[in-house]
Amino acid sequence: MPSDGAASRRARFTPDEAREVLGAFAVPKPRRIREYRRGSARSPKALVECIDGSRYLLKRRDLAGAGSDRVNFCHAVHTELARLRFPVPRLVPVRATGATWLERGTIVYELFDFIEGQVFDRSLGSALEAGQLLARWHRTLDGWARPEMVPESLYHRAPAVDAAWRRLSASDGSLSERGEALASTLSQLSARMSAAAAVADGTLAIPGDAGASHVLHGDFHPGNVLYHAGFPLAVLDLDSARMGHRLLDVANAAMQFSLDPLGDSDERSWPASIHLPRMEAFLRGYAITPSLRLGEREAAAMPALMVEASIAESVPRIARSGMFGRIEGGAFLRHVNRKTASIWERREALATLCLRCMESA
Repeated sequence: MPSDGAASRRARFTPDEAREVLGAFAVPKPRRIREYRRGSARSPKALVECIDGSRYLLKRRDLAGAGSDRVNFCHAVHTELARLRFPVPRLVPVRATGATWLERGTIVYELFDFIEGQVFDRSLGSALEAGQLLARWHRTLDGWARPEMVPESLYHRAPAVDAAWRRLSASDGSLSERGEALASTLSQLSARMSAAAAVADGTLAIPGDAGASHVLHGDFHPGNVLYHAGFPLAVLDLDSARMGHRLLDVANAAMQFSLDPLGDSDERSWPASIHLPRMEAFLRGYAITPSLRLGEREAAAMPALMVEASIAESVPRIARSGMFGRIEGGAFLRHVNRKTASIWERREALATLCLRCMESA
């Protein structure tokens, strides 16, 4: 997913902040610290190069948005994955306490080993490997859960979307989409999301469903997987980890690994449809684990969840800043409208493709 907000609005470390914080972690003396522009613009990152040649990634988060319970849960997930040799970057402990994060007021600092890797090359082989990796995540954490954590909202019926509709509807004209055109786009997106959520409800709310209480990554997309020679090297950014139905992870990830880059600034050239061979490769990779294969009801809900995920990913961010990454919000809303219309119109074919991948693995 693109970064949150325009580059000029990115939060940054103050001049002495990073060096002061690093002194609390069990690492050698830093030689060079530089800004690392990846991920959310609200959580600044810095690449730290130490005098012994080791490299680390320093990250700052605001507890006012995350909450200490969420941070504790995400770090518990991270620690368990590392213990079981799942490929995640090491969390560097705080020197004095051994804790995996440093808290100062409402601010949390985390330090990770920096892993050098390659980005997703959009090949079918790499998509298949990504599907296998998500299955490995779900399999590795199957049955593990901290008892105090209950299933949380991810993007299905996300409360943030309701507030975003209202804010966008009252837009002061800061978007290129405005007036009747904006109202029409929002109306189409809202109606499509309501229809999709109703379809998904029938699968996600089945009593006793074994898939309903998995540990989810929550944001499994190409930007959060590093590769080496086409094989996954590490899974990054566990900030969205939570309990929920594993289908939420599978549907969003299958879509994300099937998207093509938007290319130049002419929105008319942006691809609205997903790349079906990559989606098929991803799902076949996931289905290699027999116990995780999706059934007919789950396959039927996949396209609906893809629609919900697309809208929930973009609409709140555009309502908040008027932008989606570096893309003007009105243009991106029109793109999301075209993309979700394409998914919704082809939902039966997409569900059939999903089920075929599960049955032929």
